[in-house]
Amino acid sequence: MARMIGYARCSTASQSTDAQVAELKAAGCDRILHEKVSSRTPEEKRIQLQAALATLEEGDCLCISKLDRCGRTMVEVVNRLHDLQNRGIHVRILDGLLDTRSLGKMAPLV
Repeated sequence: MARMIGYARCSTASQSTDAQVAELKAAGCDRILHEKVSSRTPEEKRIQLQAALATLEEGDCLCISKLDRCGRTMVEVVNRLHDLQNRGIHVRILDGLLDTRSLGKMAPLV
């Protein structure tokens, strides 16, 4: 059965992922991983992002509040979307910019 895995991130200790986590819960995520880590932190040191990506299986959906939670640069984001689509994983951005499951004939993105 396909799952929806949520990922939330904020950049500083003074910020909170609470609002993102609440949005992800309301969206129906089965599991939510979150962390406080700078957007400048290398991808391999984003432990919860790596855990979320490793958890995903074909048919699952990665759900995030905003596209920039998915990568540090546009190149990273596009590459991540491409990799996920190649693995048969959907991506849903809660701000409404993207839901690859609903793209139908428009998929794949890249």
